[in-house]
Amino acid sequence: MSFTKAFFLVSTFWTVIHGLKYFSRFKKNSSILPVASRSVQPQTRSWHASLTSVTIDKLLLKVETTSINACHDSIANKLKKRQLARVRGWAVVFYNLGVLFGLLGMVCALGLLLYTAGLSAWELLVEMTKKPSSQVSLGKRGLLEEESVQSRSVSGRFIQPIIPGVTVPLSHLPLILGAVFICQLIHELGHLLSGALESVPMLSAGLSLTVVIPSAFVTFSAAFLDTLKSSGKARIIAAGPWHNFVFWLLLLSTARIIKIVDGATGLGSVVIATAWKDISGLGRIVVDVDEDSSLREYLPVGSIIVGLDDVSLSQTEDTWKKYLLDDNPVNAGGLGWCIDSGVPKDTTCCTGTSAPSTSILSCFSTLDVSTKMCLDPIPILSDVREATRCSTNNDCTRDKGETGVCVRPDDVLAFLRIRTRSSWQVSEQDDEIVLWNGPRREIWEQVLFGEYAPRFWFIPLWETVLDFWSYLNMATLSLFLFNLLPLPHLDGSQFLDTILDIVFRASDGTSGSTFDSNNLGTEEAGHGPHRWKQRTEKLFKLGTMSTLGFSVTMGLLKMSLG
Repeated sequence: MSFTKAFFLVSTFWTVIHGLKYFSRFKKNSSILPVASRSVQPQTRSWHASLTSVTIDKLLLKVETTSINACHDSIANKLKKRQLARVRGWAVVFYNLGVLFGLLGMVCALGLLLYTAGLSAWELLVEMTKKPSSQVSLGKRGLLEEESVQSRSVSGRFIQPIIPGVTVPLSHLPLILGAVFICQLIHELGHLLSGALESVPMLSAGLSLTVVIPSAFVTFSAAFLDTLKSSGKARIIAAGPWHNFVFWLLLLSTARIIKIVDGATGLGSVVIATAWKDISGLGRIVVDVDEDSSLREYLPVGSIIVGLDDVSLSQTEDTWKKYLLDDNPVNAGGLGWCIDSGVPKDTTCCTGTSAPSTSILSCFSTLDVSTKMCLDPIPILSDVREATRCSTNNDCTRDKGETGVCVRPDDVLAFLRIRTRSSWQVSEQDDEIVLWNGPRREIWEQVLFGEYAPRFWFIPLWETVLDFWSYLNMATLSLFLFNLLPLPHLDGSQFLDTILDIVFRASDGTSGSTFDSNNLGTEEAGHGPHRWKQRTEKLFKLGTMSTLGFSVTMGLLKMSLG
């Protein structure tokens, strides 16, 4: 998917959405796109009445509903029953662990943020002081490999930006958005269940879409939350990140059990075999082709590459890489092709004096290189069905006794024949030849391949599943850490406030969810627990915002210098 196509699809989607909004104004009872009305006040809302509203504001689409409030209330009521006292006790223990891991996660998130800020400053300093090189002769793959090695082993950077079209293929955007959305649903489910555990009334739940970024949310009664003890409030706030962390552990455990990533064996091999077929004995399946590559039109995703020139890819070693990167690959010349002996012996293209009208011709020679001639390579090299291969002129003898000439390109490395098959289910007679004229390294840089082909049309490529699995891991762990940063509109801000409330109340010997106004009146100015809590909270939040801003600034400066 190119940027142009992606922009067109997004523009079309939002044009249709705003068109529906516009035309719905002229319909009194439109059920396609109801106009959002003012929310009913929580004090007068019926918790079992369903109200769904759709709000459209520029590039924001939000759907909010109370339809699951009854389900939430039902869970809360069941957890109050004596029969489920043990379940409720284990649930409290589970979410208390969430508070503990929330504290550890906040410390780790702040530590990673400080480390990233320091590393960004150091990298910028190195970038500004290093001497510019006179020449750079890195190919595309070489540059990517160097950046990859530097980012993973040299710099030791823990935080890597995932930018579709820049750091990852643009075609991965749906996978990234889908992974983030699933992890957000799991995050909000944590808030919902922990809220039911504390019997907090839920006002609404909903989904939103900002440009192309989906998100989910649940809202509780703020007035009721304020009446909770700090421990209960901490469980609700930490439950979202805690669910993300538990989901991350579940993903890691599942991958280890079925070995979904590092060589599928045991249960993993069974899972793969049911939906994918190992085609390593046939060739390699095309997983992706660079968007700006001319090969993208001729090597569609899902097609099978069965050979390069006369070399089969149905081997265990990495023939693909070895053959494309070798300056003098074995069997590059191979057999020749039979042509009629009466072909005109034009040799201008072999001497470099060919006219523009004959520029499509290429220099061919007999196998003994005694004779050279200019021929059109396309009908000769790309005809996989009618072409007669030969090792001597005698192999070109026709039924009527006519003898042809056995020739091959004068420069055996000038052309590369990529033998392809539309599917692993078709026969060899359906093979096609893609003729490539150019550096072979470019093919290795531009084409990604795999060894597992889907058994059914609706099943994605195995590599797509692995990519999605990887994005799920990154998204859920990122939500766990990022949401615990004490920044505005994040769980970390409220979590820090609640934890400091618990800490300073313990030091003051009081209890409750809010500070007692009588105690506040008797504290010395600037020395009471409430003032120290405010100062500590302000210090953490201001320090986090400053460090984050510093990291972003250093990163932008480094990009501008690069």
